[in-house]
Amino acid sequence: MRTRVVAALTGSPAAFSARSGATAARNQHLLTTARPDRAAAVIGGYMACYSLGSALGAITTTWAYGTRGWAACCGLGAAYALCALVVWAVTRPVTRPGAVVPAPARTEASCAVGPGQ
Repeated sequence: MRTRVVAALTGSPAAFSARSGATAARNQHLLTTARPDRAAAVIGGYMACYSLGSALGAITTTWAYGTRGWAACCGLGAAYALCALVVWAVTRPVTRPGAVVPAPARTEASCAVGPGQ
């Protein structure tokens, strides 16, 4: 029992960290594929927003927990997730049923990832 608890407490942060790193790498790949001529600028902008969002989330949830407790902290996290869902819904491209969506243009940068990509 004790071994499982220790494994869960050490494995969960490691898994979260690995997944966060993989997500950041994938997002950066998508950005540089879309704008290979401005790779440094889009990665710099992405990382700045990523860092500011992390800081804002950490500060505000800590404040919510300190002033109103765990329920407020969870509610704020849910509100952030809802905001992200709204932004996604409003900004996603909408196509009519049966419409043909052209494939994104392949560039040398997007082809250099490796076979099968």
